[in-house]
Amino acid sequence: NTETVNIDVTGMKAGTAKTLSALSGDASLTTLNITGDSDFVLTDHGSDNSKLATITSTSTGDITISDSVAGTSKLAQTITTGSGNDSMTFDSGELTEADVINLGGNTVVSSTGVMGKDTLNHTGDLGSSVDYEALQVSNVETINLTGGTGAGTAVAMYVDAANMTDNGTIALAGASGNVKIKNLDTSTKVGLGI
Repeated sequence: NTETVNIDVTGMKAGTAKTLSALSGDASLTTLNITGDSDFVLTDHGSDNSKLATITSTSTGDITISDSVAGTSKLAQTITTGSGNDSMTFDSGELTEADVINLGGNTVVSSTGVMGKDTLNHTGDLGSSVDYEALQVSNVETINLTGGTGAGTAVAMYVDAANMTDNGTIALAGASGNVKIKNLDTSTKVGLGI
């Protein structure tokens, strides 16, 4: 049984990402550590790792994690990334108020000379009118929240932003329905459409 997996991604050509298409540690794996200086894409770690609660990256490369462990059991995931321009994607039921997401700092994009951005994508409704989802998200320049099952569907999204700090913009998408955000700090912008 393996409780911890360490992945080092180093020495890749700038702008070239190394992709791991599946990570399977079953119910034993609880911790994933990512180190190195190169870009890394993890496309499937959520389907087989029901206890993977901690993902920590100290990498200076761009880290892309395209799924997460379903959060219906309130697994309380802690996901922390380093100084790259990182991206994290959650589907319905994967992002809950029990999770702590901190996508860290950024680096300048060499092709543009502009400081990069971290991005968090979530598709699916959040909370309810009587029980707001108190998300714990920090250091994310772009938070994309798409309600329902996609941008063309009805939305039911209720977010308590009291524990959301040092973020840039929250972008919302959906065809109809209700979106309510309370306790949002004054520095975070809100936009419609993704």
